[in-house]
Amino acid sequence: MSRINFSKIELVSSNPKKIEEYVQYGLPLRVSQGMDLPEVAGTSLEVIIHKAILAGKNKLVEDVSLEIQGLDVGVNIRWLSEEIRKRPELNGRKAQWITMLGLYYNEKIYICKGIVEGTLDFSDQVESQFGFDSIFVPKGNKYTLHRLKELGKKDLFSARKKAIEALLSSNFYKVFPRKEIPKWTGKYQQD
Repeated sequence: MSRINFSKIELVSSNPKKIEEYVQYGLPLRVSQGMDLPEVAGTSLEVIIHKAILAGKNKLVEDVSLEIQGLDVGVNIRWLSEEIRKRPELNGRKAQWITMLGLYYNEKIYICKGIVEGTLDFSDQVESQFGFDSIFVPKGNKYTLHRLKELGKKDLFSARKKAIEALLSSNFYKVFPRKEIPKWTGKYQQD
C-alpha cells in the first residue's frame, strides 16, 4: 500500500480527552467530535473492524481494552471500570492497556495496535480521572498513568501513542479487504 494521505482522514471520537492526545501526538488529520459509535459484543479485533466499517470510508476510530490477569474485562472496560475500582483484591494484578486503531481506507480496513504492560494500583485513585489512568501503573514504573501525566511523562508509556506511531509508519497489525468482512449479525455491547 502507498502511504496514507492523512489530509483525507478524519478521526471519529466522542471523547475530548482522547482527541486532545491525538492532537498532542501529532496525527495530522481532521476531527469529528461527538460521534459515539455502537460497539459489537465480540473480540477486540471484531470490535475495531466493525467500528471502522460503521464510521465509514476515510475515518479513523479507536477502541481501548484493559486485560487484567484472571478477569474477563477486555473490550468491556468502558462499562466495567467503576466496578473494577470497587474490587481491592485486584490491587497488584498484572494488566495490559491495549489501544487498537481502525481505518477504513481504499477499500481496506487497516488495524494498528499499541500495548503497554503493567499492574493495577488502587492507592492513587482520583474520581474524575480519564478511564483507568488512576489505577494503571506501566511496567517498570512506580506511578499511575494519572501521576505520570501530572509529571509530563505519560507519553512515554502510552498505548495510544504506540498505536498512532504504528499508523504513521504504516506498521499495521492487520489489513483486511473490506469485501471479505461479513456483516455483523451478533449482539452489541450494552444490549
